[in-house]
Amino acid sequence: MPTIHELLRFFSSTAQLSQAEARSLVWFQFFQEVLHKGVYFFLAIIIYQSAIQFRPAFIGNLADFQVGMLAVTSFFIVQRLVVFLTTIGLAQVLKEWHSDSIWIVASLTRLVVFCSLYVVNYHWGFLVLAAVAEGVHAVLFWTQFVPTVKQKKLELQPEKVFAKENSTIQFLAELLIVLAPSLVGFFAFNYGLQMILLIGVILTLFSSFALLDFSVQIKREPISWLGWKKNLVSQLSWKKTLGEFGEYLNHSLFLLWPLYVYLLLKSVDRVGFLYTISLFIAILASFFIGTYLMKMQKKRHYYLSASLMSLLWLARASTLGISGIMFVDAAERLLSRLHWQLHHALKLRVERKHHYALEMYNQVSLSLAAVVFWLLVAAIALFTSFWPVVFIFAAVGVMVSMVIQTSNDKKIFQGFRT
Repeated sequence: MPTIHELLRFFSSTAQLSQAEARSLVWFQFFQEVLHKGVYFFLAIIIYQSAIQFRPAFIGNLADFQVGMLAVTSFFIVQRLVVFLTTIGLAQVLKEWHSDSIWIVASLTRLVVFCSLYVVNYHWGFLVLAAVAEGVHAVLFWTQFVPTVKQKKLELQPEKVFAKENSTIQFLAELLIVLAPSLVGFFAFNYGLQMILLIGVILTLFSSFALLDFSVQIKREPISWLGWKKNLVSQLSWKKTLGEFGEYLNHSLFLLWPLYVYLLLKSVDRVGFLYTISLFIAILASFFIGTYLMKMQKKRHYYLSASLMSLLWLARASTLGISGIMFVDAAERLLSRLHWQLHHALKLRVERKHHYALEMYNQVSLSLAAVVFWLLVAAIALFTSFWPVVFIFAAVGVMVSMVIQTSNDKKIFQGFRT
């Protein structure tokens, strides 16, 4: 699925939404971006440090790194296992619910995530509760988000996706998003990692208030486990799931990158400050080459950006100093904006005739694959060199994500420069 940032940016400019709905989604987009850049950016660090502190007795004599990584991987295993087990059931239960009710309940589950992580030092069971709540949040969000996209029959136009927004409000919002890692890291350094979770609670509440004016009644097709089993034999379904799994590898392993930097620098505020500097470098570079990058809509640019992003992950697998980390992060910021916007535009064109049930089935399949993947990552943390291997996985994931294309390449790229 497209990222929240990309689709909501497109929603805000479409005439199919009322002014109140567009305003709600713009504010929701803003708070979600700050939440992800400033709070979820540190999620792996929070879980890692909490695991080392509470260290369950049954964990044995494992090294601190192994204990922390087992906690991080266990969080994502449980989260994706919940998505796998509950997507079909919750989709059936929620099919008569109004959209605003689902949005609010989804936000409440995220509050459970932050509150559980806040008290995780009292008992490791709160980590499990946080992972379960995060899984339920994902199901609630996508069972609402996907049919909204499909029912409104949005036609993604490249010129809208790549539109340059120069308003003062947009600039200030982007500036705050860039500063978010540094600001949150500063508060965490001075008041503890738990301060990050309190900030997450506040941002979640604000994003919930932003959706009070967004209310759309939508129809959802019935889905079942039998339908999912039949969907497994579809070649198109396998291709789509594999492409989404490649994208998932890139995005999920990027959540581990701040932890890698944290273990090098030994300070959470330095991690946030370093990432903010990288974002500023990317912004400065975009002033000079941003217009050129946004004109790169040819098919070969899609392949080139994927190849370069894979090389950046391979560079991460080698020993990098502070300057190397800043360069890789800045380059990744520039390339990812180009590549994933093209990727999501293409994916929407492939998916636009796909119905809701097929999308949900693919999410179930993706979650099952993700569970297996995180089990493998946990095993790597126990038995072999960790960081080089997972960064290679991410590099492969970027390339695998391009499998979303079908044999109708010309139709998919129609409207782009070929």
